[in-house]
Amino acid sequence: MNSPELEPERLALLDFEVKELAAIKEHSEIVRVMFDKGLFELTLANLEYAYQAILGESDLESLHERNLTSIRSTGNPPLIKRIERDFDRYLHEIVLGLQENSKENASAILEVIRHDDIDRDDLREFLGRQTTQLSSLEGVPEDFHAMLFNESVIKPTWENCLAFMESEGFSEDSLIDYLGRKLVRVAILEHPVPSGMDSKQLRLFLFAADSMPDTAYQDYVRALPNPIKTLPETLGQEKILILIDERKVSFSQENLDRLVDVPSLQARFVAINVDEYLDDPENIVIDDDIREELLRSEIGNSAKLGIIELMDLEALSGLPERSALIGSILEETDSNLLNLDGGVVKTLITHAMSIASKISLFNKYHSLLDTDEVRCVLDNLPKPFSEIKTGHKRLKLENTDENRELVGWLDSRNIISSWSESGSSTGYIKVNLYRR
Repeated sequence: MNSPELEPERLALLDFEVKELAAIKEHSEIVRVMFDKGLFELTLANLEYAYQAILGESDLESLHERNLTSIRSTGNPPLIKRIERDFDRYLHEIVLGLQENSKENASAILEVIRHDDIDRDDLREFLGRQTTQLSSLEGVPEDFHAMLFNESVIKPTWENCLAFMESEGFSEDSLIDYLGRKLVRVAILEHPVPSGMDSKQLRLFLFAADSMPDTAYQDYVRALPNPIKTLPETLGQEKILILIDERKVSFSQENLDRLVDVPSLQARFVAINVDEYLDDPENIVIDDDIREELLRSEIGNSAKLGIIELMDLEALSGLPERSALIGSILEETDSNLLNLDGGVVKTLITHAMSIASKISLFNKYHSLLDTDEVRCVLDNLPKPFSEIKTGHKRLKLENTDENRELVGWLDSRNIISSWSESGSSTGYIKVNLYRR
């Protein structure tokens, strides 16, 4: 005689878990009771069977891509209670076992974060896979704020950055790393950086973000509404250069002195603000070494002439490179500097880099030289120019515009007797000297 079949309710009292629901699917009443009591092992196969066969859902793809979201959407208390009972195991073995599980909704993500009994590495891996971003930090325990930014599971808004900075879980490195990501930067900079007093700490944070990649730092600095008054003390040279080039640091003696150990940055700072400097040069103290760097920069010739007028040109005799630099600028410009005299002109000609430059400067500033000084300059020029003196020689010079100008004023000042041009196709200038 066959034993009577065990009633489902009495079977449930034995308090054991069904290993595979699908294996007893022919006993539908038992399956239903064991499911309703949560007496089944927590496996993906059992969840799939319950989802389809018991709850009548058909979209297994959804169950794989957003497992927790899909289970919660069923609203089925036994199923939800079952995963809650072993949530850490559920997350580790099932959710993380589904490589395609990356589309959980915000509510499900928050549900995971709020569980304080799960492994942090599992949580980090789960968050790192998700494509959904939380709109705010509301409802997120402060201990997990940094993790959300590290894994980019928070929408890139200035409001979220400010909320993070004001939380107990704030991490400077996490926010800098987050803002340095290209996708975050592109999205957040679609909106202006807030300019109110309540967001001042955010603006100061951006100014001082020395560890941020230079490209990202430049984008944020460019977007800041106003320049910073004082350079952050911990900011490196690369970031300072960006602030200077983007005109996002106030031009002041205090900030210039902050760069005293980096003359190139001092010069760059003045160069970017050269008009302001030249409007009131006594307000900013710099030396001629910095002014020389300015002359090597890309400021306009008009500004360079303004810089030269502020320099001690009497000191050029011992500074051949500076003298050559100034000479090359004066050669290219129409200038009438107040601080030029015969001695300075002689120095400029002496240290000019080429014969052509020497003659050009000689022609331009000969009126500042007396006759003896002109003869002195000629003596120090190479032949045949150095042979222009009293004597019986007839000199020949190359027939160029500069040389014709030279002999013209030498003649007018009675330093040579006369000059003429040869009529040959090659052409040269004949110079007649005074015999004594």
